[in-house]
Amino acid sequence: MFKHITKQLLLAFLILSAFPFEILRSFSLLAYIGIIVLRFLIYTGFCHLYWSKKKLKALYWYRLRIFLCGTIIVPLYLKGVAALFYLKDQKHTSSSTLYVDTSIQDAFLSSVFDYSFLLLLVCFCYFTIQGIKKKGMHYFIGTLTLLSLTTFSVTYLYTINDYRAITKNGLVRSNNEGIKKTNWNEMSMITLKGKLIEETFYRQTSQTFHWSFTFYPKNKKDSPTQYTFSYDPTSIQRSLTIKKYAEKYGDLWIQPPTTHELSTLELPMKNLGSEQEFHELFK
Repeated sequence: MFKHITKQLLLAFLILSAFPFEILRSFSLLAYIGIIVLRFLIYTGFCHLYWSKKKLKALYWYRLRIFLCGTIIVPLYLKGVAALFYLKDQKHTSSSTLYVDTSIQDAFLSSVFDYSFLLLLVCFCYFTIQGIKKKGMHYFIGTLTLLSLTTFSVTYLYTINDYRAITKNGLVRSNNEGIKKTNWNEMSMITLKGKLIEETFYRQTSQTFHWSFTFYPKNKKDSPTQYTFSYDPTSIQRSLTIKKYAEKYGDLWIQPPTTHELSTLELPMKNLGSEQEFHELFK
């Protein structure tokens, strides 16, 4: 029993050793290649430990596919999708844009896009690991790949003009129905509020501080518009710029964070060196 559990844990670590956790950070090309080589050496070593030499030759190519899937296919896919959203951001950003949010506004279409994105990733991983063979399962996965790719592409193109932005002249909201603009003088009030959010994952609780700009239009038929930011240097700089225009052209009301909320931000502010800018935001 203990030997079986040990082998399963070893196999899990073997697969995880191939997964590119470095994609969550920004590395140079040389460092990225170096990490791939290092992971491959670790991977090969565990292959020798887990399987006998006779079985290793037969299993090696299959295990190599797992390594290639985690190290190359997954990062390339994620970077490709990130590039699509970058192009969408650039399409709707101009010299007068203070902040732009290009996420899909319709909840149903957003869910369709997310599911097709995940399904397409799973299909790519399946074909990378299993290869292309004439089997019933492969025909099914192939059909599923075409379906998810079509859904992903159509949803992306259909919502290419979905965005909302804060500009020097006010707010802009765009979708397939058209573009709606709200000038600064058409807003009755603007609020800036921060709140502490607790997130629990596998019994581990973490706290993050978010703040929101809420724009209340004078026309009561229109609903308020809210933009939420999390704690990082880019968000702080953008928020300071938005605050400057909100104070200049609108009626801005600020609710500063409490003492307890500030205490949770002591370490992030120290690590990022953004304490002065953050306090300036809520003055």
